[in-house]
Amino acid sequence: MGALPLVVYAMFSFGFWYGGELIQNDGWTVGEMLSCLLCVLIGTFGASVCMTNIEYFTSGVVAAEKLYHVIDRVSNIDSESTAGKSVTDKFETSIEFKNVTFSYPTREQIVLNKLSLSVKAGQTVALCGDSGSGKSTVIQLLQRFYNYSKGSIKISGTRIEDFNIRELRQQIGVVNQEPILFNATIRENIKLGNPSATDEQVLSAIRQANAYDFIMKLPRKLDTMCGQQGSQMSGGQKQRIAIARVLINAPKIILLDEATSALDTQSEAKVQQALDNLGVNRTLIVIAHRLATIRNADVIFTMTPFF
Repeated sequence: MGALPLVVYAMFSFGFWYGGELIQNDGWTVGEMLSCLLCVLIGTFGASVCMTNIEYFTSGVVAAEKLYHVIDRVSNIDSESTAGKSVTDKFETSIEFKNVTFSYPTREQIVLNKLSLSVKAGQTVALCGDSGSGKSTVIQLLQRFYNYSKGSIKISGTRIEDFNIRELRQQIGVVNQEPILFNATIRENIKLGNPSATDEQVLSAIRQANAYDFIMKLPRKLDTMCGQQGSQMSGGQKQRIAIARVLINAPKIILLDEATSALDTQSEAKVQQALDNLGVNRTLIVIAHRLATIRNADVIFTMTPFF
């Protein structure tokens, strides 16, 4: 704070002294001397103001270094990779977890410790248990968001890491507790599950998702805007649109993560009917706390926290 005024006053002192010498010896006018002095002072002041922005340049360099580190990082799970076993039409959906141990990369705490469970093709299996017991982790491992550290996860007898990751994920449909809808029409949101789907396929999907009646009552029907994050739709309506988006892709494995926990009783009944349609001729894994959601399950696994 004291250095800047010191420099300014020093410049004034030096300027008037040297300017006086120029006026006396070199024939400068007072106007020329003052113009030169003010130009130097204004330039010096501008340079000093610019110096205060150095911290922003430094912050930008540090941020860019982190950004380029993320861009250049090679992921252990490359969703764009073309390597791996192709998923054929004869793809079966029996799932087996055998002594699977897993902890998240940012945490040293073990979430799954030698987990073993088996799901037969076409079964509806429920996972129940306390929060933190690893129910959602099971779903994330099936989608290959993470690699487990020990054990094996097999689908149709083949380790999931041996499949082509893109084709594997195309065979899996997911319905989360809070569905994500984009600021687009209902038709566009549903066709995100299968961009090449026809209008007939869209209508078939909304019928299976128990969403046909409420959509047809809307003024613009399938062309109704959902709003930002589905703000124009109720919780039950958003959930049924999300289910239709899953159904239109005809996946062979469906993962439900607390799909009805945030709904009222009336909406839950309608969504539950749609969820029952999901499990027809498909392998269904359900995470739920409510008995109504899992009462039709073939097998119920109870999980407890390891720690």
